[in-house]
Amino acid sequence: MNFLAPHKVVQHFGIIEGMHVADFTVGGGFFVLPLAERVGKYGKVYAVDQNINLVKRIISHGREQGHNNIVIVEGDVFSGEMVLPDFVDMILITLAQSRKEIESNLFSHAYRHLKPEGKLVVIDYSIPERQNFVVVEYAGFLPHKRFHAGDFHEGVVFKKI
Repeated sequence: MNFLAPHKVVQHFGIIEGMHVADFTVGGGFFVLPLAERVGKYGKVYAVDQNINLVKRIISHGREQGHNNIVIVEGDVFSGEMVLPDFVDMILITLAQSRKEIESNLFSHAYRHLKPEGKLVVIDYSIPERQNFVVVEYAGFLPHKRFHAGDFHEGVVFKKI
């Protein structure tokens, strides 16, 4: 059984070295270190979460592995009460589609922090073909690519329009 393998999944994101990316839903930090590896030493990963202590532990572990490109951003992405230091090339949002009451705000906040040609990556439990894209499209994104993210998850890369 293949639950969710972040190192494999990030290969679908289209990340190139030097990019600045943000993980808007850090949680347990599954994707922070794989993202840091992909963007390389000239890129940056903004780890955004309200629980700053959890993020500090993840960064500490990353620094032990030689990743000095992770930046903590304390804040609430669902309410928009956070500010990234710069615009980013890509934003990752995991397991947010099931939170209907906040997804509209979340995607609008993502749009605001992305560069003009930026990408939004959404990973969640099974994502129906079109059902949940309306809110994402309304926020200013178009679906670009779907990918399998494990036996229980799917992902979609959206492009900012």
